[in-house]
Amino acid sequence: MEFNIQNFLVILSVGLAILYLVKKYNPKNENKNCGDKDCGCH
Repeated sequence: MEFNIQNFLVILSVGLAILYLVKKYNPKNENKNCGDKDCGCH
């Protein structure tokens, strides 16, 4: 498989999309559990 700019852009965009989804959903779940109580879960 030859490496070209289209393959790089596809891999980069998929990676950024996965990182965005992980960062979007993980902190909200933690804040729902501990935000009001200050339970020190960090």
